[in-house]
Amino acid sequence: MISQISYSLIILVGALTLVPEQVAFSTCGQDHGGGGSSSLSDNPASTGADMRNVNSKDAFIAGGHVMGLPNLGWINQDASQETDKKSLPPEIAYHPDGKTPRTVKEFYPDGSVKNHKEYDKDGHLTSEEEHWPPKEGQEQGDIKDRKEYHYDEKGKNTGSQTETYDKEGRIIRRDTTGPDGNRVTRYDPENGQKIDDSQYHSNGRTKQVDNYDREGRLKDSKEWDEDGRVRKETNVDDKGDKKVKEYNPDGSVKSDASLDRNNNGTTRQYRGDGSLESESEKTPGGTDTKNFREDGTLERETKTGGGAGNIQQREYQGDGKTPKSETEYRDGMKSHEKEYHENGNPKSENDYHPDGTLKRSQEYNEDGSIKSDTGDLPAGRYGAGDGGIIDYGE
Repeated sequence: MISQISYSLIILVGALTLVPEQVAFSTCGQDHGGGGSSSLSDNPASTGADMRNVNSKDAFIAGGHVMGLPNLGWINQDASQETDKKSLPPEIAYHPDGKTPRTVKEFYPDGSVKNHKEYDKDGHLTSEEEHWPPKEGQEQGDIKDRKEYHYDEKGKNTGSQTETYDKEGRIIRRDTTGPDGNRVTRYDPENGQKIDDSQYHSNGRTKQVDNYDREGRLKDSKEWDEDGRVRKETNVDDKGDKKVKEYNPDGSVKSDASLDRNNNGTTRQYRGDGSLESESEKTPGGTDTKNFREDGTLERETKTGGGAGNIQQREYQGDGKTPKSETEYRDGMKSHEKEYHENGNPKSENDYHPDGTLKRSQEYNEDGSIKSDTGDLPAGRYGAGDGGIIDYGE
């Protein structure tokens, strides 16, 4: 043992003659140990600064590796007999300025990573990973927490995200913070599906809570405004059918819906006084929406379906039964329109070519008899205006 130590010292002394007496010492990387504290504060710059310039003799006694020399593990092992085996120094890598830490690693006594932090060039902590102690047969323990931090162009923290894992490496929670509020999502470690998801307003009040079944399907959801008043409630049954209610600030019902898993079904909108404003019936073929006046009479009916831009709309007179006008669109272009006299008889009727120009125009007397008829017109020439037929010319 004495001859081995002597041989070690000979090698070390010979190597040190190649570098200045004051050598840079760092815990950065595998070839650099450290004689500083075994734990690092959130701002590791001060610890790193204390460790950057130490005497080579002190570095050897501290059990570190002198920068620029090979990793003489057996020398370090002998020297470590003088140190606390339960305390391993952190590893620090610096940005090119040589002062600002870039990465910091802390270790368990067995040498596995306990904590790993990343910093940007301005010294802001950008990410952090904490590990569980290794299980038998593992060289490195599973992730316990993973954190990310975000900053604006002025360096102000704008939010973060933290993922938490159990000892089996399964995610159990995700926390997100930001200027608009925070969010907490919990997971079932057995299958990775969501258990619940909670969002919060910037003032700390609950914004929304979603609960899920074992398969990760939504069971119920509730939303609140910033003053704590309920805005919306959703309940879903085992078949995926759901009932949804939205509320006004005074607590009155704003809308309610009964929908299947494909969002087909009936939706009703209400006025502040509770009267029905509209009712929509959605099917795979399209949607039929009815709008009502405050007295409950039908004001307008709109049907969509049969392709994008295909719409049929009918407006009713004050009794809610007698038609007032009809308009049809095909592929987003008006194809037909019709107006009625107060007695319900047709007043005028126009048909249009696919390019939107007038195809035929007819007018009727109050008794329903024909008043005028243009017959079929060529495409691209005529249009209908308030003053009658417009001739676009050649």
